[in-house]
Order: sequence, then C-alpha cells, then structure tokens
Amino acid sequence: MRLKDFLYFSTIAKYKSYSKAAEELFISQPTLSQAISRLENQLGVKLFDRDNLTVSLTSAGKIFLEDANEILAATERLKKKMKNISELNYGTIRVGSSQFYGSFIFPVLIPSLKENYPGIKIEITEESSDQLETMVENGELDFAFIPLPITSGHLTSCHMFNEKILLAIPDESGINSKLRLTPDKHWPYVENFSALAHENFMLLKKNMKLRIKADALCENAGFSPNVIIESQNMETLRNYVALGMGISFLSHLLASSNKPGILYYQLHDYSIVRDFVLIYSKNNPLSSMEKAFIQVSKEALSSFHCD
Repeated sequence: MRLKDFLYFSTIAKYKSYSKAAEELFISQPTLSQAISRLENQLGVKLFDRDNLTVSLTSAGKIFLEDANEILAATERLKKKMKNISELNYGTIRVGSSQFYGSFIFPVLIPSLKENYPGIKIEITEESSDQLETMVENGELDFAFIPLPITSGHLTSCHMFNEKILLAIPDESGINSKLRLTPDKHWPYVENFSALAHENFMLLKKNMKLRIKADALCENAGFSPNVIIESQNMETLRNYVALGMGISFLSHLLASSNKPGILYYQLHDYSIVRDFVLIYSKNNPLSSMEKAFIQVSKEALSSFHCD
C-alpha cells in the first residue's frame, strides 16, 4: 500500500463518487478506479459497493476508513513538524535590551539557543526601554527584553521572570545600625525606611522606570530623596554604593553577584517586584523560529526569577 492509496480511498468515501473524487484529486477516473482495484486485491476484501448511481462503503471499507483517516492525519502532523524544523534551521532574530540587562541575559540565553537551534543568528541592539518599544513597534526589532509597564498598545509580552528591586547601602554606613529589620531567607526587610530621609541617594535618571518607582517609594515614606548622583546604568550606581558614596535602589540581579562593600535590604512594598518581559508586535503572527526563541528564552532565564 502507498500513502496515496489511503488518500484516494478516503476522498471517494468523502464524496461517495469516483468522478467527484477524481476531480478533487486531479487524476482521471480510470486511474482512480485502477488504484482502488489494486488496493482491494492487496487486501483481499471489497472496500466499496458500487452501482450506476451510488458508491457506498462495505463493512470492511468502514473499518479501513477509520485507520486510513488516522494515517492521513498523522502524515499531515508529521509534515508540519518537519516543516517547523526546517524553518528553524536558518534565520535571524533581531532582539533588543538595555546594556545593563543584556549583560545578564545574553550570556545565558545565547549558549542555550545555539545548543538547541544552531542555525538561528542573533542581532543585538542596546537601547533604553522606551527606545526599544519604539523599535519593536516600528518593525526594526523582532523582540526586546524590558521591565513592565509597556506604553504602546500595539505590543504584547511574554513573562520572563520577576525582578525584585532592593535597597543597597554601603556596608560601613552608620545608618545600617539604625534600621529595624525583619529576617528573610534572601535579604532582610527594612521596617523603618523613613529613617533614610536624610541620607544621600544615587538614582537612575528621571525618565527611567526604576527612578519613577524610587521617587514614589520615598514619597510614600514621607520624604523627597537627596539625590547626589544620577546615572543611566544600575551597575555604575552599584559601584558607587560599594565605594561608600550613598544609597541606591538596585536589581536583585546585581545582588546575586556578591560585590563586596554593599548590604542589600527588601522593602514591604508590592511595587519593588516587577515583571520582566519579552515584548513583540501584536500585529505580526509569530513564525516557528520566533516561537522557539520565546520558549528558549523562558527556559534559559527562569533562573533569574526572584520570589
């Protein structure tokens, strides 16, 4: 039996007509009749009852039809899987991130991607979150890794990990002894954040998402922070904290690197945990390659998640 024998048989059963089946299959009716006769001879059973007006399945034909349709369906599924694999052999993903987050994400993501899909190439763009959103919306990038929220209504996102924003204080600062703390398995909680009202803060620039959160946290605690340094890069701020120059808010990703000279604390505020996502356009259907990229990203970056 050949695969097309199952297709010929199933099409006749569908239309209950040799002529209509032949037309659907783009073959002549005699060719179709010969193929079914050969199949019946191979099987040793009659599959169709046929007269001048109608074609109907025999009892053996009904049983054969069930398995024939299963074989044809399985064949289509296999074709789709192989097509997806072939589409993943070669291609380029244009993906963006800030310089800070990219330094954590891509060293983990790219080896995993190359291991699973060695033919996929990555083009990396480093920009601010706002600029990355614009580039994805305009079609200049396929994806971008950013923290929520998203400002554009034309974009959607896939959750990658939870990022926790921590209070970073020089370990030799006298303010550490004035903090009321609650122990935790990760970092202790500060119960009297307002005690820092007269300390020097070093924060990201005012147009950045984390700066907006930091200002709101201080306002909720009843003070306006005395900002002595502004930067576009959290790693720069981390280095200044380690030098004892002031206090900052930093990602837990930096706390995990164990740079000496800094003590990290948590605050009792829901806003210090934010979703870090992969954004892409709502308007363009995802290719198999792009779906694979999302899945590999989720798996590779799951280790960044913070409770």
